[in-house]
Amino acid sequence: MNQEILSRIDELLSLQKNMLTALYSLREKPSVPDLDWYDSTDIKKLLHISDSTLFRMRRSASIKSVKISGKWFYKIPDFDGPDLGNTP
Repeated sequence: MNQEILSRIDELLSLQKNMLTALYSLREKPSVPDLDWYDSTDIKKLLHISDSTLFRMRRSASIKSVKISGKWFYKIPDFDGPDLGNTP
């Protein structure tokens, strides 16, 4: 009886370890904006512009942008060119 209980406890501990490992691996993956997007701060530094200039560019649709959870993002390929450089 005790051996059976210990065996079940070992199974449960193993299952718990596997679940925690899976959860941590999900947590460590970067979000989409970190992969292919600049945020507003990156764009302002890259283009040497102010908040208001960036707002006007967004409003006039001279730059493509998307708002995610209240924050604006811009696709990196749209700003990687010979005249803009490759670093934010």
